[in-house]
Amino acid sequence: MAKQIAIELTAQNALQTHARDELGTQANPLAANFASAVSFIMGGLLPLLVAIFAPIKENDSLPCQTHNKILLKSSLASLLK
Repeated sequence: MAKQIAIELTAQNALQTHARDELGTQANPLAANFASAVSFIMGGLLPLLVAIFAPIKENDSLPCQTHNKILLKSSLASLLK
């Protein structure tokens, strides 16, 4: 009997039925795309801002860190031109 109910519920659109049963709502692709884009941007923005605005102290940083920071800032400057 359970198999028959499952077949009837998923006969038309299995993904929509699963989303409705799990989330209790209809899935909205535009809202999902927007949330994904915002999460991607915010997830990449914080480390980028830290890399740009973290203070460089010549005595405390390794030479490779100073070099990488200079490369990052020059790359961003060339992209923003």
